[in-house]
Amino acid sequence: MSQQFEWNGVDALKVNLDDDQVIVLLDYLVKRCDDDNFSRKFIPVLDDYMRDCGMAWKVGTRRGFAGLERRVPEGVQIAAEAVMNDSDHAGEVLTGAWRAAFGVSPDPSKAYGLAIKAVETAAKPQVSPKDDVATLGKMRGVLRDQKWGLPLAQQDDEGLILREMVSALWTGQTDRHGSDGPLVTPTQEQAETAIMLAVPLVHWFSSGAASRP
Repeated sequence: MSQQFEWNGVDALKVNLDDDQVIVLLDYLVKRCDDDNFSRKFIPVLDDYMRDCGMAWKVGTRRGFAGLERRVPEGVQIAAEAVMNDSDHAGEVLTGAWRAAFGVSPDPSKAYGLAIKAVETAAKPQVSPKDDVATLGKMRGVLRDQKWGLPLAQQDDEGLILREMVSALWTGQTDRHGSDGPLVTPTQEQAETAIMLAVPLVHWFSSGAASRP
């Protein structure tokens, strides 16, 4: 539909559009909205309209680029956006993962892979700064051996919570080369779960909250 709009202009709208085509068209218009003045007026109005109509979609602006995204609980959205905006390159990678999971054309495999890469990007300078090829899988061993943990009032068993979250993210990627068992594309639910694991992990490693004793 977006290609038809680009070729034929408003004449492309003189057809009956189903709900999915409307969403694709709105996403296209938001992404192609290059005029800053128009964007400041159009995007908030569109976002308010979708919210007031109870739509499952919202306008998400990530690092200066807008697009439609599926809604998540407001508290989750606020926390995720704070991490994406404040975590330098890891936040940029996490932004790509979020868009791949919650955008109009979701790609669960890409979302899951970028979620892992975001955590690797945040953790590597702290956990394995001298290992140029450190993966999250390799860093799991470092976290275990060096007893990395979180600053909790009652410290978990030698960083068990941190390690288990990292392990769950790493071992859950079913389409990674070299993983145990057959390569299976992650489901949408698995990709979204990976994102929700990655958000706090990126924050903890980027902020220094995750540390050695």
